Amino acid sequence: MEHDRTAERLEFGQASVGIVAETRGFDHVSAILTAIRSGGFEAL
Repeated sequence: MEHDRTAERLEFGQASVGIVAETRGFDHVSAILTAIRSGGFEAL
């Protein structure tokens, strides 16, 4: 996991977080992204 609070594209108070995770396949990835988004975060 890494985070960046100084990138030019971020507004004051925002942070960009990168996560590398081992998953059990596409369904698991989809479930993780759904959980992130349902928490009010943007997931790419």
